Amino acid sequence: MTWACRPEAGRFGLGFRVDPPITTTDVALYADGRIRRRARITDEPFRLRLLPARRQALVLRQFSGPGTLTGIVAVDFGAGRVAAPCRPHLPPRTVVRMGPRG
Repeated sequence: MTWACRPEAGRFGLGFRVDPPITTTDVALYADGRIRRRARITDEPFRLRLLPARRQALVLRQFSGPGTLTGIVAVDFGAGRVAAPCRPHLPPRTVVRMGPRG
């Protein structure tokens, strides 16, 4: 997962990079409680534009023979703060959840 921000402009964003080969994976970006972008991942990086929402989440669903694996990466770029941390060595607050294959 990657992140980028321009706190002075009030813009924040997430991205997702894969190491091929990859099984079929769908990604959805949620911000402000709604889906902002949905795509099927290929071997290319999944880039998203910067948004004003400080809380964003990527939901990944990977489909393979054993079943579907769901992962959620929720990020808080610093709600309530003037400037959010956004440096390669200082990631935003992140919570990762994985669901069982089913």
